[in-house]
Amino acid sequence: MTARYAIYYTPPRNSLLEAAGTHWLGRTTVRYGQIPKEIPEGFFKQEYYQLIESPRWYGFHGTIRAPFELAEHVTPEEFIKEITKICATHTPFNFSSLSISCFGGFLALTPTSGYPELIKLHSDLIRKLDFLRPPLSRFDLKRHMDKKLSERQERLLRRFGYPFVLEEFKFHMTLTGTIEDKVRSSYKEKLENILKPYLTEPVPVQEVSVYMQPDRKTPFVEYTRIPLTGFKKA
Repeated sequence: MTARYAIYYTPPRNSLLEAAGTHWLGRTTVRYGQIPKEIPEGFFKQEYYQLIESPRWYGFHGTIRAPFELAEHVTPEEFIKEITKICATHTPFNFSSLSISCFGGFLALTPTSGYPELIKLHSDLIRKLDFLRPPLSRFDLKRHMDKKLSERQERLLRRFGYPFVLEEFKFHMTLTGTIEDKVRSSYKEKLENILKPYLTEPVPVQEVSVYMQPDRKTPFVEYTRIPLTGFKKA
């Protein structure tokens, strides 16, 4: 099967936030590794493994552009070149902070205030890279349509290959798989106790991370990082 690529936000190397993701998911950006043997305080072994099974597959990240295949004529080198050109028009910025939120049936880290710089970066990476992908396959169309999309989300899916883009984009860093309503608040409290020491710093966005999945049976790993090298206008 064809490789897929995604554009993510991942924390700076050796930051507290990177340590939070590694600690909770039991994997690094470049290595999926074995399921962690150390179980976080407050969780049973089996429930913890179930919670992290889905987010471990993708790595600790916030999606900027969701996974997609490259068109047949496009090489990975050309793809990286186009991303680099876009990143050269954006300057680094910060989130003020992140907090744990209930997000679409799962738990995630979300910004505590607005993020206009990230929305602009996201929009450029969606619109300006669209020519690099092939038409959406029937398999992926059905996979997304099964999510009971709104009319606008369906139009975005057919236009850009993914329904949650542009005005439907909501930045989040997934921490768990889907959780039943009755236990979600309890898990949220436990996670806050575990991750609170890691969430004390501002969150710098200085680069984007390109992740690659060789085939759909293999976890995503980091392929490269591309810095934001634009200059602020005086």
